[in-house]
Amino acid sequence: PQICAVVLALLQPDTGSAVLMGLPAKLKSEVMFRIANLKAVPSDILDEIADVVGRDLKQSELSGPVPIDGMDSAVKLLKATPSVEEGEIFEALNERDVELAEEIRSRMFVFEDISNLQAREIQLILREVDGQQLALALKGATNQFKEQVLSNMSSRAALMVLDDIEAMGPISISQVETAQKEIVSVVIALAAEDRVNIRPGEMMV
Repeated sequence: PQICAVVLALLQPDTGSAVLMGLPAKLKSEVMFRIANLKAVPSDILDEIADVVGRDLKQSELSGPVPIDGMDSAVKLLKATPSVEEGEIFEALNERDVELAEEIRSRMFVFEDISNLQAREIQLILREVDGQQLALALKGATNQFKEQVLSNMSSRAALMVLDDIEAMGPISISQVETAQKEIVSVVIALAAEDRVNIRPGEMMV
């Protein structure tokens, strides 16, 4: 399982996901658990794995451990995994480590991912979100993201949100993050009702 975890963490998400789907059911969650907990791999172990799998995974200029962001790799792999399989893996992870499962889940869809949704979906989300809450969440966003979100509102409503942002003055990062998480919760709830597709690669039914 540990060798599988290291190899999958180093592959491109689409390729890694395809390999993950070919593993036995019980092994999938075990491998995902190990991937999420990866921090580094000794370079000599990486060389051994490279010899076994026949890929150029070596980094000869590094004599010490090779750093790996296992949590990031786990999130990217699961994003590339069919939703049904993803649900099964999360169910198994929840039984083993609830906190780890929740951390992975919280990274699966973040506030900035709203920009990947269709215009009609963004409009639906905006109808479910309070204007003050939206203004607070957008306070820490890039101008490009603000423009994309606000373009899905009427000119009058967009100006009101911009005025609210300007009127706020300095705001703590934690306040902005809280507002963004609340809006993400709205998106997740809408996705659960099949009203928003947070997996653009999959068709809604």
